[in-house]
Amino acid sequence: INPKQDSLTFVAPSAKYNLRKFIISANQVKFIRVADATIYPGDGKVVIEKQAAMQTLKDSRIIANNTNRYHTIYGATTNIYGRKNYSSSGSYDYVDETQNKQVVKFDVVSVDSTYQTYAKGKIGITEGFTLSPNFGFTGQVLLSANEQYLTFDGAAKISHECQNLERLWVNFKSPVNPTEIYIPVGDSLKEINNNKVYNGFFITNDSTHIYPAFLTKHKNYSDLAVSNANGFLTFDTTDSKYKISNKEKLVEFNLPGNYLSLHRSVCNMYGEGKLNLGVDFGQVKINTVGNINEDLIKQSISLDVLLTLDFFIENKCMDMLTKDLNSYSGLEPIDLSRKIFEKGLAEILGRDKANDLISEFSLGKFKKMPKELEHTIMFTDLKFDWNTNTKSYISDTLIGVGTISKEYINKIVPGNIEIIKKRSGDIINIYLELADNVWYYFSYTRGVMQVVSSNEEFNTVIKTLKPDQRKLDTDKGQKPYSYYPAAPSVKNKFLKRMRALKENEVINDTEETNDENKKEEGQ
Repeated sequence: INPKQDSLTFVAPSAKYNLRKFIISANQVKFIRVADATIYPGDGKVVIEKQAAMQTLKDSRIIANNTNRYHTIYGATTNIYGRKNYSSSGSYDYVDETQNKQVVKFDVVSVDSTYQTYAKGKIGITEGFTLSPNFGFTGQVLLSANEQYLTFDGAAKISHECQNLERLWVNFKSPVNPTEIYIPVGDSLKEINNNKVYNGFFITNDSTHIYPAFLTKHKNYSDLAVSNANGFLTFDTTDSKYKISNKEKLVEFNLPGNYLSLHRSVCNMYGEGKLNLGVDFGQVKINTVGNINEDLIKQSISLDVLLTLDFFIENKCMDMLTKDLNSYSGLEPIDLSRKIFEKGLAEILGRDKANDLISEFSLGKFKKMPKELEHTIMFTDLKFDWNTNTKSYISDTLIGVGTISKEYINKIVPGNIEIIKKRSGDIINIYLELADNVWYYFSYTRGVMQVVSSNEEFNTVIKTLKPDQRKLDTDKGQKPYSYYPAAPSVKNKFLKRMRALKENEVINDTEETNDENKKEEGQ
């Protein structure tokens, strides 16, 4: 008796014993249970030699484990050493969501220290193996008998027709359900050559343009993410899009959270959630939630956002703007049922608090404003187009003013907003036209906010304030901030610029406008 066999047993209806050579030849052996697996000899023959050494089983089949029977390895060459130990190599059928069958070769099939079957195989980059029609794969394939799905440890590649997006092999390790593939994509994602890859829209600091990244590399280390997403990558066959987000949002799209999608053939890329426009206004604080969309073929980028601004200014001035906005009945109300509005509120307030507020709006009841919505001004319906020539976000359509300070406004106002990315200092221009000859204008860059209105009372309040009253007290090392009355010509130049851009004429007068106003005000 070989003690290593550890009481290995099997049933054979017939057997021959060679007493001279000490060989047992068993026939019609249906199966042998070893460790957690059941092994089926290919021809039903099992030969036991001296010292209870079993001859290698050719063309055997292994089912593991005996409880769940998740995995079948066939065409196996198997060596059984005892009741709890065996080794093998063989083939395994990976069946994807379309029922397409691909063979995985397991070079190593064995038993671990807990007597659980495991297997290892390798798929070369030239083999053309796919997890599904939407994901290529190269690397190691791991089988653990007590787990339903194979673990893939290597790199995946997506399949799309977008010429200006690289298709890289991206590293991952995860169990894969062939009918519901979710590939983990975290912050430290790398491609097969160990370079970092990114997902989102990025703005460069050098040439100042926005570009998309979907499992692709940065252009520059210093590029800022306007929108990004991580969590899991999946492919939705219902709309032919690759999607990245957390699993909850991938299942329920209306949940808040950062999200990214890429249409594989139309080549439209979309991101939503918290956005960063990549600008720095110092003491003027800006926050943005919403979505960004790019037609990768036309290379046109648009945004639909909720945007908050907080800056130091005399309260009376904002009260006048509030009063005027509420006075003009010709201004249409904001559509509070817009999905982007509901999602934006959920990003800011959280889903439950946002739902409660939306219910209040629908009933026409406006209770105390949540503190998260208290801003100098909040735009809740703001659409931008990115203009690469002017390096700016431009809104030249109707603008939804949601709140001012602690009051709900919820009015649609004609106007223009431009946010300009400049090395010398980022700029924001805001023009709101409440009615014919009734308007307000704000312009900020490099620590100076300039304001002017058709409302002379508004202008008088600004002009009569002492310089120290228009200056924000800041700590040492912080950027300065002050606000000044502007000349109407500054507003006029801005509107002229907007008209020219609409007619595809580029006027780079942003610096001149600012300098001219400083001269007029004696700054």
